[in-house]
Amino acid sequence: MREEKAISLKQVNQTTKIQLHQLEAIESGNLDRLPPAVYVRSFIKIYADFLGCQGKDLALTFPIDEAAIVTELVKNLV
Repeated sequence: MREEKAISLKQVNQTTKIQLHQLEAIESGNLDRLPPAVYVRSFIKIYADFLGCQGKDLALTFPIDEAAIVTELVKNLV
């Protein structure tokens, strides 16, 4: 959709403030280069909204490992 609208990743980065390497990882499906899934959901929502999609609905389709979130929260508390 981004390419169909002739929007560069740099333009997405400048408007959404999502880092360029994270946008590239989202588009390529390279999940190991992304932060925890809860953040990725937010990025997807913002990115999809920017493109004129239903960002919230699309973001909810991204799988989140709830156990990993709890582990990360606990690590941050220690």
